[in-house]
Amino acid sequence: MGFPFYAPLEPWIVDIMNEREDNPHMAMFRNPFVVLTSGALVTKANANVVSGNQTERVAQIQEALKSGKGYKGCIISNNINNLDLSYSTNETIVGVDFEGTYIKVKGETGRKVSTPIIESVDVDTDGANNTLKTAKVTVRCFTLKQFEMFELFFMKPGMNVLVEWGDSSLLKSDTVNRLHPNAPQTEKKNRNTYSTGEKLPITALKSPEECLVHKNENYDAFCNNFSDYYRSDTAAIAKYIHKKEQSNGTYDLVAGKVLDYSFSIDQDGTYVCNIEVSQGNQISLAVPHSARTAKSKDGRTPKQPDTEFTKYEQIINRILIDFNLDSIKFNKMLAPHPEEKGDWADDFFNFVKINKEQKDTVASDVPYVSVRFILHVLLNYVLQGGGIDTEFFKLGSQEWKDENNKTVKAIPVTSNKWMISSTDDVIYPRKGLPVIKAPVKNSDGKNPEEAPDDVDIVESASNDCRIGTSIKYDFHISEKLILPKLGPEETEKPDGPYKQFIGPTPEYNADECIGNALNIFIKYETVVKAWKSTYTRIEFLEKILSILNNNSYGLFMLIYGCQRENTPPTVIDYKLAPDSIKVQNTDVTYRFKPTTLKSIVKSFSFNLEMSNLVAGRTVFNSGKFLTALKAKHPGAMGHQELPPDAYKAVDNSTFGNADGWYSINNVELKKIEKNWEEAIKESDASNGTVTKAENSPPETTTEATDFPGIIKSKSKVFLIDEKDNKNLKTLIYTDKQLIQDVITKSTQSKSNKKPVPTPIAITLTIDGFSGFSPGQYFNVDGIPEIYNTTGVFQIMNTKHNISKDGWVTTLEADWKVVNKK
Repeated sequence: MGFPFYAPLEPWIVDIMNEREDNPHMAMFRNPFVVLTSGALVTKANANVVSGNQTERVAQIQEALKSGKGYKGCIISNNINNLDLSYSTNETIVGVDFEGTYIKVKGETGRKVSTPIIESVDVDTDGANNTLKTAKVTVRCFTLKQFEMFELFFMKPGMNVLVEWGDSSLLKSDTVNRLHPNAPQTEKKNRNTYSTGEKLPITALKSPEECLVHKNENYDAFCNNFSDYYRSDTAAIAKYIHKKEQSNGTYDLVAGKVLDYSFSIDQDGTYVCNIEVSQGNQISLAVPHSARTAKSKDGRTPKQPDTEFTKYEQIINRILIDFNLDSIKFNKMLAPHPEEKGDWADDFFNFVKINKEQKDTVASDVPYVSVRFILHVLLNYVLQGGGIDTEFFKLGSQEWKDENNKTVKAIPVTSNKWMISSTDDVIYPRKGLPVIKAPVKNSDGKNPEEAPDDVDIVESASNDCRIGTSIKYDFHISEKLILPKLGPEETEKPDGPYKQFIGPTPEYNADECIGNALNIFIKYETVVKAWKSTYTRIEFLEKILSILNNNSYGLFMLIYGCQRENTPPTVIDYKLAPDSIKVQNTDVTYRFKPTTLKSIVKSFSFNLEMSNLVAGRTVFNSGKFLTALKAKHPGAMGHQELPPDAYKAVDNSTFGNADGWYSINNVELKKIEKNWEEAIKESDASNGTVTKAENSPPETTTEATDFPGIIKSKSKVFLIDEKDNKNLKTLIYTDKQLIQDVITKSTQSKSNKKPVPTPIAITLTIDGFSGFSPGQYFNVDGIPEIYNTTGVFQIMNTKHNISKDGWVTTLEADWKVVNKK
């Protein structure tokens, strides 16, 4: 899976990194802080509060607050100058509520103890495809009663907690002057906007208090607006990024729910509490994708009534059973269809196939479902009921406008006119699907001049292989689609950053096309298997996208990402993503400098995971290539050269150096060549032929005479129209190499900025900074320059640790090979 964007560090981040290099002495003034806030309402109600039902209990607890016996929330900080809090000499204090009232432990006096101390915070933005952001907070309580009170606010399952941290000294840095109206600067940019188009001026904050979420006598607003601190809609993301830039990267937060907690008792009698807070905005894809259906008393799924169902109803019932879904929730997801043309019947292909009388029928009976059904229905099924914010968590496809200004749901992907499936995992329904042809023979059995001497793939405009009845699903898009603007600030110029045209344009050659991934059909059995083998929505989505990407011939790469910056993520084709969220054509990429005197890098490590490479080399053996050669040329092999693909196992040119020195693994090469020669000899011997000497000229290989048989054996045909039993169409041809070769040959050579993954990873630690995001990239000095000239390091994960030793940020990055200008 990829990332929502792939871009260099923002200019303001580079400014601050450069300033840190120029002013290393500023490090001694850094003063990190942590603020832990709970929105819990804690009151002392009468003894019978536990005896009523839930509604009565909640009402009694709320009513008790009016008598003054309670607290509105709890705020704890590790950086306070109030002696009453840092060294209590009377009643033990837990924290401060939103009204400034000390939260005191009743019945415990005369003990000189501090309020609970925040010892450390560890923040991780990893999780499933970086969709989770978690904070692990360690707090020390000093008495049992203090711990009991602390537990009410912070150690309850599902409690909403806000963790804020930062560095108050860095706000006083000279970097803030770059935002002053009279300061020299290259350009002011209002990068972040609300969804309404309202601009957010980048004005520097002057104190840590301006960064923090307001808490002074604002308890109700805090509770009502808590979701604003974490929601992943356009406005919330813009506010969040805007505040981090205003604070010069010295402030960050995690707002979410308490998922895990534990405590231990030290020998000195203090309580060490561990709390894990998971960011609520990112739980959308982490929630379970399936809810179990009701079971009968014997534990079995209830039987359907003995009724005769229509074909569509039979399909729906099969899906309910295979996916173990609740019929009421599922039926809500089936309406309305995104195309507004009735039910989803056309999104199910080859289901309930009628058995033919003839025993030798060749039509496939394998059922398929559309990607549209998978994304719009299955992935959103769990959102029905259960009190989940459906609109917020819903995963959908992009909305475009056609030339008639009509809204079209689509996931545009790069394609090619020769596109045809080579595996039964997917089908590309198309009007004009290519046809596989055998060589044309003259009466003497030989091919005419310029005629193919092998199986060929040809165009056929009349070959209508679209799927559907009321809706004719065609993988290729014939009309031009335009990406709508988000707001009035977006330019309408053709070369503007937000104006995207998808469809037939002069920039594409005759063979290049645009497809709609929603119209791809995936094998039903494969989808069911993916559903049952995963637990969360993101895991299921990753498997579906992996199936599609593995069968794209490298033309498209679907990721869960953003169509543009600061927008909620969806499914997009990375290759068609705008430059604003891909590699930018910048002349200078920021470089960390771990080896210089002014280095801001505290630690650096470089790691090459060889396990995948070693495992991959076992694929490149003589048996693999010999099998492929036999399939193409039946009979004796004679003298055959080692296929070019075999050299991939020994070619280490990617890991050369910047001075032009490269290497190959000659030991492995000799081994592969020897195995190949021995395999050829064994093959020839089994066919009763005598192998020529190694230097003998190659003989003409035996020509396959049954080309129609070869085509038939590799073709998977389907009955497109059930009313026409003769309307059999080849939708799958299992010779992937044939299709790959013709697509590769026809694809126009372009400068492609798609990063190529490698097994190289680095870990880099600097003083605390909140501006980094997974997906951004940089270079590093002090390592072999080949890694900087041929690629970049893309941030895969950011971690923060705030402890008594200060605030440090750790970047985990993978090296990606990128074609640079």
